[in-house]
Amino acid sequence: MKPLARLALAALLLPAPTLAAGPSPQEAACQGGDTEACLRLGLTLAEEGKQEEALAPLDQGCTAGDGRCCNHAAILLPHGEEANRRFARGCELGEGAACTNLARRQRQPNALPDPTLLARACELGNGGGCAELGIMHEHGEGMAQSPETAATLYRKACDLNDADGCKDLALLYEQGRGVSADPRRAVALYLRACEAGHAGACTNLGVMRDDGQGGSVDHAAAAALYQRACEMGDGHGCRNLGLKHLKGEVVKQSRQRAAELFGRACDLGTAQGCTNLASLKSEDGDAAAAAQSLGKACDLGLGMSCTDLGLILRDGQGVPQDKPRSDALLWRACDLGDQRGCQQAPLRKQ
Repeated sequence: MKPLARLALAALLLPAPTLAAGPSPQEAACQGGDTEACLRLGLTLAEEGKQEEALAPLDQGCTAGDGRCCNHAAILLPHGEEANRRFARGCELGEGAACTNLARRQRQPNALPDPTLLARACELGNGGGCAELGIMHEHGEGMAQSPETAATLYRKACDLNDADGCKDLALLYEQGRGVSADPRRAVALYLRACEAGHAGACTNLGVMRDDGQGGSVDHAAAAALYQRACEMGDGHGCRNLGLKHLKGEVVKQSRQRAAELFGRACDLGTAQGCTNLASLKSEDGDAAAAAQSLGKACDLGLGMSCTDLGLILRDGQGVPQDKPRSDALLWRACDLGDQRGCQQAPLRKQ
């Protein structure tokens, strides 16, 4: 009997079977047709990194007719027909952001966005759509060039709190295109865009502070703006701050700090930062590092850097000679419009 007693006691100690948890209140609301609950649930799951789980409630909300859910579901998907189908559905349902996102997905090196999508987005109150359509009018992309129309669209975008629209309108006021030149107005718009988190606007405002446009010269304010822009990932801001450190203008003079900033600018895709870094490396006698930086600038489309690197490789200036690569670089420089490259490039064979 004792073994049986022990078995009975062991059975009592086994954990009771757990019942499957029911849906959370938010899940139940979504399943009941509350699209706001579907949207909140999908966004919460996405923020937690649960992309696949987030898609289900967003798709449910989209099917129930909430364009916001369609838009966010599409954002979670890679570029392709599935995402575009959801963007299109969201646009049909009156979600302006979905119209803008669908148009942006259409922009390719050899393809332009559908301006009717952007116009609808703008009409629906999406500032990004107004700004994108303004870009097309400003540069004459698939339509007659009209900086005046662009200014109107940028103004609407800015009024809708779109930082890109504020920044683009500021540039028109700075340059006097499509509007009468007004540096003070440009400063105010750049400031608004910068405070909204537009890194490029912070850099442009810094340049105006450095030059005293729209106000007095303020190199310290400019340095702070470049710092802010650089921290937000704008390569031009990093480069401009690097130049200040190189000269010791209102910041501590530091060649090392300048090199770090030029390197960051180069990594962020600012070709001039690469050339500045190349100059410092060349002065330090590090020809290989200088050549590497010039190569990056050339890859980013700066023709004069292609020429400089081509000549270095042709003559073997501190690096091994490489005539085939030198020829290719000089031809590329010429194709990019650098006349010095054209003059130095060998004749091309047919």
